[in-house]
Amino acid sequence: MITRSALEKLKLDWLEEPNWPIEDTEGFEAYRDELRAFRKENETRTDEHNDMLKHLSNEIGVINPKLVLYLAKLQYRIQKLEKKVETRCP
Repeated sequence: MITRSALEKLKLDWLEEPNWPIEDTEGFEAYRDELRAFRKENETRTDEHNDMLKHLSNEIGVINPKLVLYLAKLQYRIQKLEKKVETRCP
């Protein structure tokens, strides 16, 4: 019997290297639907993330992917700080 801990470890392993259909993992057949939903949700997130990075790259005219990712992270941190300030200073 597969434990919840083993299932969560499988998901983490897949996130590290998502190059196989996780729902077909031998021994986890009882969790096929949950694993398929997990894969699809993460693929959608990855697609959305990549689209956002492409849009940012085009917007600022930078093609270096590492630089675009760094700038996206900075942009996200700035937005979080702005929200924090807004809630403290209405």
